[in-house]
Amino acid sequence: MFVPLLPLMLPLCAYAQLTFVPFGEVSPQAKTRDELDAFGRVYEETDPASVIRLAKSFIEHYPQSEFLEFVDVPLLHAYDQIGEPEKAKETALALLRLNPENVDALLALAAYRLEQRPGGGGQYEGLLSAREYAQHALDRIQWFKTPVSADRTKWIETKKVLLAKSHMLLGIAAVQEKKLDEAIDNLVMATEFDPQGDNFYRLALVYEAAGRYQEALAAALRAQKLGPEQVSLLAERKISALRKLQPGPKRVPR
Repeated sequence: MFVPLLPLMLPLCAYAQLTFVPFGEVSPQAKTRDELDAFGRVYEETDPASVIRLAKSFIEHYPQSEFLEFVDVPLLHAYDQIGEPEKAKETALALLRLNPENVDALLALAAYRLEQRPGGGGQYEGLLSAREYAQHALDRIQWFKTPVSADRTKWIETKKVLLAKSHMLLGIAAVQEKKLDEAIDNLVMATEFDPQGDNFYRLALVYEAAGRYQEALAAALRAQKLGPEQVSLLAERKISALRKLQPGPKRVPR
């Protein structure tokens, strides 16, 4: 039995909002107060359409700004939120030109590669594999150290979320390559770093594909409990199907 890729990607809507970690030896500096205010408006905005408008305006007016990388990240998130994968990909590639180690861009491109299918207009041209992007992100995240000015507890939690996303994407890439044992190892790591319902749901699917039904059921039960609603509904259906695969109690002969 082999698990199709599509069900693994369905809960990825929860992944669209990536976590940006501003780090580095030198903090960016604005040349004018207007530039700093324009940057602040991009980061304070929550509506995706407004973020896109403000970010594009910032890039147009301040093409040499040290804040360009920091503006491209919410722009990337906004394109993800409104379902514009090609524009999100272009923004992620622009981010990598500014900083080849940008974790948001690496994770976004890994997800993009997994969500797309080859042969549709050359969308893979010039891109690495999902595994390469996710592994590069994982290597970079493991290098992170707590910045002096950061809240240590929040920083550790953010790092765990990023580690979980990297392992989750590596797990889905392994499914795509029909390496179920490797997929399970990575998805288990994802649930340990970030015990979210969508990670447990993916793990349940791969356990099922590997014929490990008891473990699949346990993971599906965790997914149902943790949610969110979409994942709970998917997990509920999976639980029902898995229970039908469980061996019933043995009858005692009379």
